[in-house]
Amino acid sequence: MKRGRAAALAALMFLGWTTTASADETIGAWTVSDRVSPLTGVTSISAQTVSTQDLVDPAGQPERARLVMACYEGTLSFYAAWPEVLRIGTTSLLAKLPEATVRYRLDGGPIKDDAWVISNDGAAAGSFDNVGAPRLIAALSGGRQLVLRMTGRGPQDAVFPIDGVDTVARELRAACGVHAPAAPVAANPSPNG
Repeated sequence: MKRGRAAALAALMFLGWTTTASADETIGAWTVSDRVSPLTGVTSISAQTVSTQDLVDPAGQPERARLVMACYEGTLSFYAAWPEVLRIGTTSLLAKLPEATVRYRLDGGPIKDDAWVISNDGAAAGSFDNVGAPRLIAALSGGRQLVLRMTGRGPQDAVFPIDGVDTVARELRAACGVHAPAAPVAANPSPNG
């Protein structure tokens, strides 16, 4: 997926773009929405869960982070929408895209480090393609809580309830025609394959 399309997807999901929509559905901790594009007629599905506590935006105001899974016109995405512009920690070797350094812990397990691609607006990081997104989502399989640290002006931690993640992931993979990763997920899945 081209970087511009990834950023457009992130911006559309972040802004909750207005199109024809059906009623939202709740699956575990996730709010699932589908929307039909008035331009293409294609149905896109998004699921999000919101952090349990406020973080701080650039103006010093409280704002919650969001964890999002989406299928937009056949492309699966998984990302965290953050209340401030993220600091570039590294650049991906193959695609030369800016990445945020991410630390996370699933259900009180070991802390893991990773690098996630930063969206064009700088306020989201994850994977915006059918290769990396399934790997990141698979890393959450069976989980109930994800603690995520990303850095903008300074590091901030967000706690996300993720009950129902496997059901939501199955729905979104099916909608996008993407299979779950065949191999066991490595201890440090990379969004870039």
